[in-house]
Amino acid sequence: MEKKDVKEELLKRYKYFYENAGLILGPYYKNCRLNLPTNLIEDLEISFLSEIRLEDTNFYKEFEKQKEDKNYLEKADAAIKQQKKDSWGYSFPPELDLWTLIFKVREYIKDQSGDLDNKKVKIDVLDEYFRLRRYENNGRIWTSGYNYTFEDIKNNLFNGSYPIRKELEPTRKKHDVGVKSNIFLNTIYNRDDKKYVSYFSEEEKQNVYLSLHDELPWNLTINCSHEENEEDKLERPNNTKPCSEDFYVKEEEIFMSGEEYYQRCTNCGYIVNIPKEILSLGIKERIDNSIKSNPDLERYNVLKSELESIENKGKTKALTNKN
Repeated sequence: MEKKDVKEELLKRYKYFYENAGLILGPYYKNCRLNLPTNLIEDLEISFLSEIRLEDTNFYKEFEKQKEDKNYLEKADAAIKQQKKDSWGYSFPPELDLWTLIFKVREYIKDQSGDLDNKKVKIDVLDEYFRLRRYENNGRIWTSGYNYTFEDIKNNLFNGSYPIRKELEPTRKKHDVGVKSNIFLNTIYNRDDKKYVSYFSEEEKQNVYLSLHDELPWNLTINCSHEENEEDKLERPNNTKPCSEDFYVKEEEIFMSGEEYYQRCTNCGYIVNIPKEILSLGIKERIDNSIKSNPDLERYNVLKSELESIENKGKTKALTNKN
């Protein structure tokens, strides 16, 4: 592995374990507890932190074979369903997700008693996985890895962290050091731009998130204008007109009329046609289901558009008279 390949490799690992965490952890979940064998955690540490490409690790090769085993998949699926049932009670079972997977590796490294300099590097690099996992597609910028940073505490940002635990004396033997110093770890840890905290830009985090979640980007905007579209047959209120300002496109605000998609401009209330091309099949399906559960949604938005237009004109007239 070369330095130029490190970022792409980390992202590949992140996506793979994000998508497969439940299948990896499921077979070890029982009675609201998760007991992972040490050899599995050792293999996971190599997969997350070594310079060996993911697809060349023993874990990857073995796990891909397990995924072809019907009995293994049924056992994992049953455990995932059981964990969800247990979550409705008062037992607070561990989540069968990527966060838990990284946490288990982190705890294993924290128990390391030898090669302490590299131990610190490994924990620091694992934080890059935690930072990617914290991204929420809502514009909030996280600086925290596993533990909260002062900046995030100051900004009242909280999500998905385990409580800070008392430091315990490591129990692993001095020679048991796990993954040793390598180009993957050192490229991330010794990067020049470390003052920016994260190895990834907010745009990169967003791209990763959107590749795994069927959502619109939180910062997607469209201009409030009326473009000629033969398919756009919506009758808008006579007193409304576009303001030519940009506004955010939000799935929960989109409604349908016929086969077209619309959203009210948050600045003036004008109803703007939303291009179908920016909506995935999943988003279209969710919007369609929303319309089915609330058939008056189109009428509501038309009336709301007219009301907002009247209110905005009243505000403008009041300001004019005041001046």
